[in-house]
Amino acid sequence: MTVIVSVIAMLALCLIKVNVILALILGALIAGITAGISPAVITEHFTSGAANAANIALSYGLLGAFANGLSCSGITEKLTRLFDRQKNNKSVLYKVYLLFMLLLMGIASQNMIPVHIAFIPVVIPPLLSVFNQMKIDRRLIACIITFGITCTYMTVPLGFGEIYLNDVLGGNLAKNGLIVSAMDLPLAMLIPGMGMLAGLLLAVFFSYRKPRKYSDTIWKSKSVSADQPGKIRFFSVIAAIGITVTVQLLLNSMIMGALSGCLILTLTGAFSRKKADSVFMEGFKMMAPCGFIMMAASGFAAVLEQTGSIPQLVKIVSTAVPSKGFLVFLMLLAGLLITMGIGSSFSTVPLLAAIYVPVAVYTGLSPMATIALVGTAGALGDAGSPASDSTIGPTSGLNMDGQHDHMRDTVIPTFLHYNIPLLIAGWIAVMLL
Repeated sequence: MTVIVSVIAMLALCLIKVNVILALILGALIAGITAGISPAVITEHFTSGAANAANIALSYGLLGAFANGLSCSGITEKLTRLFDRQKNNKSVLYKVYLLFMLLLMGIASQNMIPVHIAFIPVVIPPLLSVFNQMKIDRRLIACIITFGITCTYMTVPLGFGEIYLNDVLGGNLAKNGLIVSAMDLPLAMLIPGMGMLAGLLLAVFFSYRKPRKYSDTIWKSKSVSADQPGKIRFFSVIAAIGITVTVQLLLNSMIMGALSGCLILTLTGAFSRKKADSVFMEGFKMMAPCGFIMMAASGFAAVLEQTGSIPQLVKIVSTAVPSKGFLVFLMLLAGLLITMGIGSSFSTVPLLAAIYVPVAVYTGLSPMATIALVGTAGALGDAGSPASDSTIGPTSGLNMDGQHDHMRDTVIPTFLHYNIPLLIAGWIAVMLL
């Protein structure tokens, strides 16, 4: 099967240290050639798909500029000092407090302050010295942040969760003939969310609870001189954050929200205006890899869609198995493979819903069970995909000093701790609801 071969090839290339962007491009070539498409046509569809994600790349770039602007205003120094005062406190209680705060930041980034992964390069690098002093395994931090990012949009219908649950999941179910209540969507995804919670607890209390040593390389602050005194600068930063969130919510645009925040930081003198260009360019560079990976993933998805292999895979899985329980398992597994390749659950749901909804109706699944089936199948693979922003984001912060490998320290840990429990919990949800 084209999907299976190309996704496995892409993942294998990533594991042997081939750059993720190159692996996605090579995976797209393998998919197209396997399906009998000429290289010229593959290139055309790849670039067309990548262009569709240009707005996402621009959003990430502007969020990176805004994040770096916040960092250079000195606000992260205060945050670092807050934790640094206690870095010699090796008590279990303080470690729990620190990790819990990171979890809350991940959750809030999806709803209360919907900046998505832009908070990571602001908050995490200044804390690396604290993590090193406490010998905290960075794989644990990656699991905590990824849980906050992923599980939140799956289960909480606010911010990005509203987009996934109501617009993407509910909208595509309705498009394919299944009208469901908006209140049923988060309820149906509650059991799958509990599966991810079980994976988080496993990571915290078993897998990565032991100390792990890192070198004493300390990330240095990039704060620059500001035009305004401390108190005014502090309030300008708070105003920038508030305006960014407000504009993003009102206009439903990360681009306009981040742009507004950058303007406020510049006009209020949160940092020297003479250095504004270098500050924002550094932020663009910081998030540029994330944007290019998302564009490459979108191009890969476009090629897979052009091959026609995704509906073919789903149809084979959904019609060749007589047992309902085994059928549900294979449908979830197909969702895992597709999302691992595409890197976005938001993009996977429309592909799956067109086939899964008729199959669910034919096999007698209830509307709640169908929600859990499509929602879980779409979310499977988001945590644990090398092309997903849920894994790219944590790596961008944790690898600032070069001691955190994307595949081995983020992708594989999050895959094992979230995809396997989510697959099991999703199956249970479909069979029970």
